[in-house]
Amino acid sequence: MKVKLLSILGVLVLGTVSMGCCLSIAAQQNDLICYKGECWQEEGLTRLAGKGCPTPTLFVKTSLVELKSYIAGAKKFGLTPQQVKKLQSIYEDANTAVIKARGQLNSTTELLISEMIKEVPDKKKVDKLIDEIEKYCWETVSELAKDVHAARSIVQ
Repeated sequence: MKVKLLSILGVLVLGTVSMGCCLSIAAQQNDLICYKGECWQEEGLTRLAGKGCPTPTLFVKTSLVELKSYIAGAKKFGLTPQQVKKLQSIYEDANTAVIKARGQLNSTTELLISEMIKEVPDKKKVDKLIDEIEKYCWETVSELAKDVHAARSIVQ
């Protein structure tokens, strides 16, 4: 039982840490300019999705890269200054939401760890913390999907 709980905990910690790391990776890819679906071919996302295991981290990273690429490629895409300003606003809001979610995920994961290392964890607390982690993660993915859709409607 304890080994199984520690395995689950390890997966949750890895997911939280990797989601936080995706911000720095996306920031380092400023030179990548992709258009719509092109962004989603990177990093083997298509291959992963085919195997049934696309990760929230990969989704977050790819969404931020796509949003940033529209700003970086404004001339290539023939965007007006007003369109670029709107895209910058979408990107900044998305980035801020990811940073906020990362903080929430980190603090919630720390609470989960402190509960899981107990000999007998409180099941209600563990369940509540897992629900919170799912909520922060999937709300972030949902909002990013909306942001990418809005950005694509501007770029057309």
